[in-house]
Amino acid sequence: MNSSYDDSTDGVMYGGLTLHDGSRPRWMSEGEEHFLEQLKVQPEDGYLWNKLGNLYFSGGRPELAAAVFEHSVSIDASQMESHYSLGKILLEIGEMELAAKYLRQAVLYAGTYTRLGALELREMLAVILYSLFELYDGFQRLAPSLFPAEEETAMMEGFEETAAAAIPTMDLRNLNVIQGDLKSFYPVAEMYMGSRAGDLPAHERKLKEQAPAIEGTANSGGCQQVSPQGLGI
Repeated sequence: MNSSYDDSTDGVMYGGLTLHDGSRPRWMSEGEEHFLEQLKVQPEDGYLWNKLGNLYFSGGRPELAAAVFEHSVSIDASQMESHYSLGKILLEIGEMELAAKYLRQAVLYAGTYTRLGALELREMLAVILYSLFELYDGFQRLAPSLFPAEEETAMMEGFEETAAAAIPTMDLRNLNVIQGDLKSFYPVAEMYMGSRAGDLPAHERKLKEQAPAIEGTANSGGCQQVSPQGLGI
């Protein structure tokens, strides 16, 4: 959802709002009504619930948005954007462990998520991984797991075996990420994109550029290994 309004009070919207289907309601209440009408017809559409949650969040109603995002993933566990949005909201209120859980779920389902373009998907994944690194760095031993654990992978619903098998096993010691540089997370994000990485324009792909460095780090002592504790994000 793209929005360009400046403020909202009591359901009053200033500026303009364009919903995911191109409709342009004048007021927040009109946008809400638009989605609720669609959801009467498609109540099991997790994507529509996600867009309603986005509307509430953009309108300064994060608690209602969180409830909608939770419903979205309850009916569609692969709704990556809702996992991501829940993680963001939980981070903002200090629920770090629960936030990390939802962010890891977003990472898990990225490889089969088709509601975003490849570049948008990589950007979201990079932000998620950046956030998880920040959690790991800030809490160190008390931090939740950085990458999805085996038991989380095993619980994935509706995943094809090929997609689940494509989820990489990450070694923190071999990640070549740079302090404060979101783009340095692109190669790792592309690994989690699975076959969706093939949708990236060839000139935009970063994984092959970093592969030699990762291989060198794993096989020799000549390359610097970057640990999360050293990121200082």
